[in-house]
Amino acid sequence: MHNKVALFFQSLARTGGGAEKQLIWLASSLKRSGFDVAVITWDEPDATSFYTLPAGITWHKLGFRVGLPDKIRRTYRLAKLLRKEKIGTLVGFLAANNKVLIASGLIAGVKMVASERNSPQIYRIKYRTTGRWMAYLSLLAFDRITVQFEDFVAGYPRFLRRRIIFMPNPIFFTEIS
Repeated sequence: MHNKVALFFQSLARTGGGAEKQLIWLASSLKRSGFDVAVITWDEPDATSFYTLPAGITWHKLGFRVGLPDKIRRTYRLAKLLRKEKIGTLVGFLAANNKVLIASGLIAGVKMVASERNSPQIYRIKYRTTGRWMAYLSLLAFDRITVQFEDFVAGYPRFLRRRIIFMPNPIFFTEIS
């Protein structure tokens, strides 16, 4: 088993939403389970995370600029980082249609997991037919796709369902005195 895992998300600095919180929780959980964990974002080098990253987790901030030249730069830098760090698995949060993430993972030859954090209905809301099918087809690059609810599986085309794993968010209990 390769024990180096990288978790990718667009940004940890701009907002403190549910996907960001789950990424931090997953990073912490994987670290406690003995994995070497890195977090990769398009944040600027001086960015700070809304949520506190657990000790021992490396945060790679690759920066972001709009336009094709920067997409090429980010693809190259991410693929190079994955190889240099000897990452075995890349987990992409909200990864469908992320061409840079997919190209980098394929170039680096890592296993890839798409962590889809939204209902599959988002594809009908966000895209017209062609865009929706491009997003679905982009998910073929991933070895596994995780969804939060078992009912979500039926919302994806049949050709993706064998790759989909249902993984609900954890529930944390606190003591009330």
